[in-house]
Amino acid sequence: MVESETRGGSGSNAPVVVQNIQDAPFPSGVILEENNYPLWSQLMEMRIGARKKSGFLTGSSVKPTTNEKLIESWTTDNNKVKSWLIDSMSPTLMRRFIRLKTAAEIWSTVSKTFYDRTDETQLFELNRKSFSTRQNGRPLATYYNELVSLFQEIDTRMNDEYDNVEAAVAVNKALSRFRVHIFLAGLDPEFNQVRSESIRKDPPLNLESCYAYIRKDQNQRSAMEAVPVEPDSMVHAATRNRPFKNKGPNEKGGNNFTCTHCGETVHSKLRCYKIIGYPDWWDFSKKPRKKVGQGLAAAAPSSSNSEGASMAAHTFTNSGKSYPNHTKTSSWLIDT
Repeated sequence: MVESETRGGSGSNAPVVVQNIQDAPFPSGVILEENNYPLWSQLMEMRIGARKKSGFLTGSSVKPTTNEKLIESWTTDNNKVKSWLIDSMSPTLMRRFIRLKTAAEIWSTVSKTFYDRTDETQLFELNRKSFSTRQNGRPLATYYNELVSLFQEIDTRMNDEYDNVEAAVAVNKALSRFRVHIFLAGLDPEFNQVRSESIRKDPPLNLESCYAYIRKDQNQRSAMEAVPVEPDSMVHAATRNRPFKNKGPNEKGGNNFTCTHCGETVHSKLRCYKIIGYPDWWDFSKKPRKKVGQGLAAAAPSSSNSEGASMAAHTFTNSGKSYPNHTKTSSWLIDT
């Protein structure tokens, strides 16, 4: 049935066609095969229910017996639901169910053919798959969706009856926690830390909350790994054995230190190489070092003892270690 009417003011003459959802094209993206009845049945039940024809599946819509118009309307709707069911089957299955008179008969026969709630073998196989399913390097969402599909199929096959509501709530709570453990056990080793954190959560997380927690941690780690960070070892290697250069007192950022030991500027006595020793990168040929300040030169021995002083090994001590004074001058001074 297609209803059409003209809407809008006088300035709009284009008719607006309103299509009833019952006459909309029926989506048939999933075709019933020998091994996909659970998915097919759920989709068909939702799509037919959205068109307000569920009664033709359950049999609650009974064919009238007196009023001819009602009989004709019921027959039309029944054939419509039958066509939806048959059109969503493979050609082999069409021939098996097309001669059944009502949609309810088709629905019931298909269910008996492919689905048996009392089949303990199928339930065991589903549980076995859920126990053995692992992520194995797959995307987190792919692994989670596979587990959820198995859990939902298990729920539809379990027909447990409880004495009261409290017992049902307790069992469902324990089952939910058990499935959280199955999900966490199948994660790859990269999730070991966040897995331990989620287990210690109080109150315990359900399956959906646990997946959201794991997914959030994965997104955070992916964002951090995307930012390049220079390792400390590379920084140390680049700066190792680099000469320390002090700026002069007149340069920007320089200092006005004067060593009280050697008389040179831009360093203090605590950093004087004549006391602490020269580093390996020191270039002795680049610039001759100054002699010790005048106050120390005045305290040097007289010329009569200069020969003995020049023969002595001139050393500087620092923390019990001795460092030779590699001076270019011809005279040596005893460090007092």
